[in-house]
Amino acid sequence: MSTTAFADEQYDRGYPAGMELHWWHLARNEIIARELKRRVPPETKILEIGCGPGIVLDGLLQRGWNAWGVDLGTPAPIERAKDRLVFGVSAEALPSEFRESIECLLLFDVIEHIESVPEFLGKILSAFPAATSVLVTVPARQEIWSNYDTYYGHFRRYTVPILSAELQAAGLKMRSARYFYHSLYGLALALKTLGMKRSVDLVAPKRALPQRIVAACLLAENLVLGRTPLPGASLLAFADRAPKGHGGKPS
Repeated sequence: MSTTAFADEQYDRGYPAGMELHWWHLARNEIIARELKRRVPPETKILEIGCGPGIVLDGLLQRGWNAWGVDLGTPAPIERAKDRLVFGVSAEALPSEFRESIECLLLFDVIEHIESVPEFLGKILSAFPAATSVLVTVPARQEIWSNYDTYYGHFRRYTVPILSAELQAAGLKMRSARYFYHSLYGLALALKTLGMKRSVDLVAPKRALPQRIVAACLLAENLVLGRTPLPGASLLAFADRAPKGHGGKPS
């Protein structure tokens, strides 16, 4: 099973200090939190696999979720979340008592780094026998593939059918799937059409208010377009363990 785990340089370029205040993360954190609230009881014990420095985890903890994070890398952690983070180990290597207590798994922009996703997810599900549900985000739409995807070690960008097939092959039944960041898809497609490259050096914001305004606009866009089939730059899906002998398709 081939993977492309982040190197220290990629963490430094993709997660500079203060990046949790960037509009992209502010909006995605809220989209994730709303979906989680719709799908999972509030007392559920959650593990985010491939959590990076803990940007999503920090957002979930602030909203009162019983959440933890694990990552193979060793990025500089978000200070508020550091006591709930485990770095430098795989999820399967966590203590068995802890693994057996986890009820929901989160994988946010992780599986695009995995060549054989069904094999990877199968091992994860075996290691977390009490985890009945999985929430996933992935970069979407292969037509906007760019140098950014190449630099950060992506194997693919997703459509709903491709993600559904991979989840089903791992023994999961997709319950919902929808695109988000629709306007960013349009921007990325324009850049691709013009032959322009994306910067791989992300910059942490200096002022919070402009970031919040952009995030609010993306959230409003998601409320209007999130249930439509219009493509977006990202894809969010919720799945649970499929009964034996049953496949899965999005609702």
